[in-house]
Amino acid sequence: MRFSSPALIAVLASAAATAAFTTTSSISAATRTSRNGWLSAIETPTNQDEKTTAIDDEELPFFLSAKTNPIKIEKNVTPKIENTSEQTTIKIENKAEPAIKIDNKVEKSVDNEGSEQMRVAPDAGYYPEWENRPGLPIEKATFVDTSKPDLSAMWECPITKWDSDGIDVEKAQQEAKEMAHNTFEIRASEEDNAMGTQFFIDNKDEIRKELLKHGSIWFRGFDLMKSFSGHRQMYESLGLDPCLDPLHSSGLRKFASERDAIYEEVNKPSLRGHYIGLHCESTSKRTAAYAAFVCLQKATEGGGRFLVADGAAILAELDTKLAKKLYERKIRISVSNLDIPPSFPGAIKNGIKDLVGAAVAPKFDMDLEMIYEADGKPGRLQAVENAECPINRHPVTGKPVWFNNAHNHSRKLRDRRPCGVPEVGMTEVFYADTLEPITLEDANEIKRASEKHITALAMEPGDVLLVDNYRALHGRDVFQGDRFHAVSWFTWDQEQTEWRGTERRTVEKSAMNKAINSMMDWLPKDFESNQS
Repeated sequence: MRFSSPALIAVLASAAATAAFTTTSSISAATRTSRNGWLSAIETPTNQDEKTTAIDDEELPFFLSAKTNPIKIEKNVTPKIENTSEQTTIKIENKAEPAIKIDNKVEKSVDNEGSEQMRVAPDAGYYPEWENRPGLPIEKATFVDTSKPDLSAMWECPITKWDSDGIDVEKAQQEAKEMAHNTFEIRASEEDNAMGTQFFIDNKDEIRKELLKHGSIWFRGFDLMKSFSGHRQMYESLGLDPCLDPLHSSGLRKFASERDAIYEEVNKPSLRGHYIGLHCESTSKRTAAYAAFVCLQKATEGGGRFLVADGAAILAELDTKLAKKLYERKIRISVSNLDIPPSFPGAIKNGIKDLVGAAVAPKFDMDLEMIYEADGKPGRLQAVENAECPINRHPVTGKPVWFNNAHNHSRKLRDRRPCGVPEVGMTEVFYADTLEPITLEDANEIKRASEKHITALAMEPGDVLLVDNYRALHGRDVFQGDRFHAVSWFTWDQEQTEWRGTERRTVEKSAMNKAINSMMDWLPKDFESNQS
């Protein structure tokens, strides 16, 4: 993920020092409820939890205003369900006057005879069992089982699979429109939780099939994944092989448990107020095939919802004229800035450019070009990725999807939402043919099309979002308090040997990496772990 650059700060500071210069950074979901087998997918309302009306055997009195009589729901009343394209409503027929909406609180009123009466506003009479689920104490959730094999020498993040030539944009949008556009939900029953890892072993093929169809799966209410060890058991049961983060070499993300191939998510207190826009975990060079995001502790004071959107839905939604424009012109993304005094002679500027390029490119394992003043600011040196097509064919299905990080990296969008990234790490999106920043009009259309299809997940301890990284984009809302989420990245399956490559992690870091990472010790850290 390229949204922040603490490692770049260290790299650029080191380069500048060497040069002896001083420089001036809802859910519209298909729901599977497990009760002794797989059931049909059920569409639920957009941007709200699954609606369930439970009517107990006992009568439920509704105390209304002083002008209406109490309405009682008899147990033989049958709810009438009306479906529309936007929502599902449940109506209960009754000839009494309509209820007057009041707050959920106790109120006193006086009847016609002057007697004081107590009125109590009703609640829904139903409490979702997946809300406010207790997690494990952090020391238990993060316990590392040393009896399991050490996964430190995991696979390298695979090379990005580009297949974007010859796409007819209009046909691609129509094809994307016909695809499933929702997160698939699997909610655990008591029987599922009692099965533990066996649930995932038994349902592996069906789960992988739904992941390919929908692009993401939300596992809700599972006790197994409340800890590092359980999270690892889950992904191993699904046959997923962990790999490095695409930017692992940069040090941008530390391990929460290196032995279990689990990274920290962005939990830094310094970035609580930073909104992470939609992106795939990718660079133009490397892209993880899949990801599993796990909640171990939700934000203690609110916020921090996990954001996910379907790349096919975004492509289908985007204005066709803009989609064609970006496909033809392609885009480039800058990942860092270094401001050099504009008055410096050209020879000195070129020397700094060569020095920074030699330091940054190997550190970030990216194809970068060092360019002066691409965003128009005098003296600014920017590290810019190679050109990439924002529309790409999915490596497995061959279907076209919106596959890029423009929503997260556009400077015009970042400047208009909560952002905690220093200027050195501010990013920008350019038209590749002219290297001009994309216009506000185009950025706003990307924003509109992307955010229309965001599903915001209020994840509870043990919840996991499994993501196809070529299909679904993800992000995170701002939060308050403390939050502990983690993530594992995965390479391609064993039968896709050519795609996963032969590279494995070199555990021993180079002298340069050690030196630069040691310079980062003063920067704000995520959850501390001795596994890093």
